[in-house]
Amino acid sequence: MKAIQCEMCGSNDVVKQGDYFVCQNCGTKYEPEAARKLMVEVDNSKALENLYSLARRARQNDSAEDAEKYYSKILESNPNDWEAYFFGAYFKALQSKQAYIASAAREMDKAVAQTVSLLLDSNADEKVATEAAAAMHARIPALAATFASNAISIQQQYLAIGDSAGKQHELEYKNMMQQSCNLAFNFGAHIDRLAKRYPGNAQLEKIVVDSSKDVLQADALEDFLPFSSRTALLDRVHQYEPSYKASSQYSYPSAGKQSGCGTGIIVFIIVCLFIGIVVFVHSVLN
Repeated sequence: MKAIQCEMCGSNDVVKQGDYFVCQNCGTKYEPEAARKLMVEVDNSKALENLYSLARRARQNDSAEDAEKYYSKILESNPNDWEAYFFGAYFKALQSKQAYIASAAREMDKAVAQTVSLLLDSNADEKVATEAAAAMHARIPALAATFASNAISIQQQYLAIGDSAGKQHELEYKNMMQQSCNLAFNFGAHIDRLAKRYPGNAQLEKIVVDSSKDVLQADALEDFLPFSSRTALLDRVHQYEPSYKASSQYSYPSAGKQSGCGTGIIVFIIVCLFIGIVVFVHSVLN
């Protein structure tokens, strides 16, 4: 790998700032032509190793800002690294302000999809893919729940101000909730792509099943999960756990639930027939 090496201090941390290349270590400035002459071959494996150590330490300490920074630097050298791609996006989402919940959830959903694609395109070892899925499962459902909880809290604050404030914010609230729901709903589908690549992997199948069940049982998401989505979730679960039965609230419409409409129609027809018979008998007698 080639990089600019500062002739004053020997550092390779030289970046373009405005019209000059500036050494971040000693502050020496170089014009573009002079900087090109300072290009040298460097072995950045040690530096990359250090970045991984810093990123993982920040991750363990839940230091979102540092973790995002270090994982972003790793991506500059290794753009196909699933760990750097996922956790860089994840810790960026964690820092999102409440007003940007919808966009943060949407971008995180895209990041999960891309992370899975990186694993598939690189023909990742099954153990690596499983560990990646487990790492994502440990965070994405909880992140979606946090986004949804924050959206509800924001809406309640607006309603406390007054009905007009609540109504004005209602559209954004629904968007926040919908994107949070989409993040949770799509997660199982993304992991199912890995389960299909590595058939018989019990851990991947369990992640698909558990994450899908979580969405089905999330009361806060009920209004943002149409029947077609609930059906898709149940189908996703049943492919690995055929005996699963959802609670009545989330199961396929039963005959009992449909009978309300059917019974009303039957009663209406019987009443009409009765009235018709009465009218007919009355006309015959007269």
